[in-house]
Amino acid sequence: MKTILNNIMAAAIICCIFLFAGCPNSVIPKTDINSNAPLNPQIQPGDLLKEDIMSAFALTKGHITASDAAKKIRDMSPFAGSGLTFSGNTVTAYDDKAGTFTVKVKGTKDGKPFEKELTFTGFENPYAKIFPSLSEAELDFSDAIEHNKTFDTFISEAAHNSALLKKLSFSDDNIGSLSLGVHDRYSLAAALEKNGDKIKIKPEYKVKYLKKEAGGIETSTETDRSALFARLGADLTKPYFSKEDVFRYLINKTDDGIINVSADVFGSEYYAFAKHLRVTPARLINDAHIQTIMTRYNREGGQFNMEMDTALFHPENEGIKADDIEGTLEITYCIAEKEQIAEMLSSKPDPSVRRITVTKTAKAAGFKKIPKDNIASLFNFSVKVKDDPNSRQKWQHKVFENYRFLSEQYDTEREMTMFALENPLQKTAVSAFYLEVNGREPEDVLAFNEPISYSKTADGKHIFIKYVYLNKESGSDKLKVHINFTGEGEEIALEVSPEYVIGN
Repeated sequence: MKTILNNIMAAAIICCIFLFAGCPNSVIPKTDINSNAPLNPQIQPGDLLKEDIMSAFALTKGHITASDAAKKIRDMSPFAGSGLTFSGNTVTAYDDKAGTFTVKVKGTKDGKPFEKELTFTGFENPYAKIFPSLSEAELDFSDAIEHNKTFDTFISEAAHNSALLKKLSFSDDNIGSLSLGVHDRYSLAAALEKNGDKIKIKPEYKVKYLKKEAGGIETSTETDRSALFARLGADLTKPYFSKEDVFRYLINKTDDGIINVSADVFGSEYYAFAKHLRVTPARLINDAHIQTIMTRYNREGGQFNMEMDTALFHPENEGIKADDIEGTLEITYCIAEKEQIAEMLSSKPDPSVRRITVTKTAKAAGFKKIPKDNIASLFNFSVKVKDDPNSRQKWQHKVFENYRFLSEQYDTEREMTMFALENPLQKTAVSAFYLEVNGREPEDVLAFNEPISYSKTADGKHIFIKYVYLNKESGSDKLKVHINFTGEGEEIALEVSPEYVIGN
């Protein structure tokens, strides 16, 4: 019995030896790039998966090309929390058109070593699968506006000048933005075509496909994918420049220099003239540098035939502001057709005339300033009192409490704002006292010329005064004169002592 058992055990051992000898692959790892098997039989594969690589390098199919994904694995470091470390990743092959790539990776996962060659599939080229939305499309009409070129002339020149397409960009959920030019993975250009009375922008879009075979070099091919933009036809159809575009182009060529500054003129002279007459003072606007362009539109043969001008925009309201304290002037001005300007200034505008839409604000310093510490050099107020006891006593008892000497009033008959002078200290044959300004009756100096309401300084300059009021207490011989000029400063107060005169 013992002999029989020994024979059986010997036979079993021999069978096992032959079994293992006939199946070497059961103990020796094979090398196959599609099996995820280890390349080095001395290193155990661990549990490294393709998903680990995808996650560690933030790879999302449909958002990155196969070639870019392969190079990212080769060149970049994995996400810090992935648990993976690499020591020498290499690219074997990639094919952007097929959406595949193969890489060799070596390193550790959670301390366990690995070395594998992995093949990834399904990386469709995202630049060939875009669903674009228009972000920006802008044509360059500057030269056409400058020279009043017709629509047909522009279309003819556009065929030979790609620079007339100033801006063109699109967005896509997968790849982000697309812009004009030659890029690593695509190129974008465009042609301009006539589409009725409008301009059609036709994108010319080519996708680049990179390919590298094992042991080979990288090659590149291009495929036209312009058809992807066909659905945007309406968005890519643009009108030619309008009259408003002309006005905007011209006004953008102006700055604060549009105001003609004179150190010998108070800014309020222009203010009063413009506000009360609803016109633009002839010497105020300095637009000589754009007159050449305006002239090109005042003739036949161009895109438009119109007569333009530069004018204050609603000067009767906020179109002009002066500050004689600081010597500044601020204006809001427009460039428009003369017909539009006339309607803007009319008290009964015609609704059929297009409203003015293109305006700009400018401010300039350097105008004549008010000498706040020497107002008498501009306006010398003097009270003349007869040199007799009765007249002196009458003056002592005279009282003024915020008396509106010069103030703004609305003239209902003329339907406009006027400045009224109400003088309680007039000079007559029987006056015990009277007031003079610059040696003359106030009516000849303050708001003397209706309806502009200028006042005239001692040296003959025109200036606008907003109001003047008087204060005097009983028992005092001094008159207080309060003057408010244009500007943000506080009113200026003068204290006037009487001069005693004999007779009138």
